[in-house]
Amino acid sequence: YSADESASQDFRNYTDRTLREAKIADGALVLTALSRLRFDEPDDDLWNAWAEVSERGAADIDLAAVAGEAGHEPVFVDAEDVDSWLRGLNDMRLALGVRLGLDNESSVEELVNLADDDPQAVQAALYDFLTWWQDSLLTAMLSKS
Repeated sequence: YSADESASQDFRNYTDRTLREAKIADGALVLTALSRLRFDEPDDDLWNAWAEVSERGAADIDLAAVAGEAGHEPVFVDAEDVDSWLRGLNDMRLALGVRLGLDNESSVEELVNLADDDPQAVQAALYDFLTWWQDSLLTAMLSKS
C-alpha cells in the first residue's frame, strides 16, 4: 500500500503486534538454547576450526565434532524449531545489517576489508557468523529432505 498511507496504516495496525510477538518468540527460542551453552576460555582449536570453516565452508566440516573436541557443546536444533531458528537468525542479521549500513552487494563486500580495530569489526564478524550459521542450518535441513 505504498501509494495509500491510510491503507498502509490500517495494514500495520492489524499485523504489527502479531509480527512483533512472533519475532520476540523466535528470538527468545534462540537465546534460550544459547543460554544453556557453557563457554570456556577461547582456545586455539576452536579459533582454528572457525578459520577452516570460513575458508572451506561448513558443509565440509563436522561442526559438532569440532565443538566437542574443543571442549564446547554443539548446538542442536529440533526439527520443529528450525523455522523459528531461521527466522530468528534472519531477524538478527537484518538488524545488524541496518546498523552496519548494508544496502547493496558492495557494502557487504566492504565488511571483509574492515581493519581489526574498526569500531564495526565486531558487529561485522557477528553478521558474518550469523550468515554462516543460517546457511549451515539451511544446508543441513535441505540435505535431510
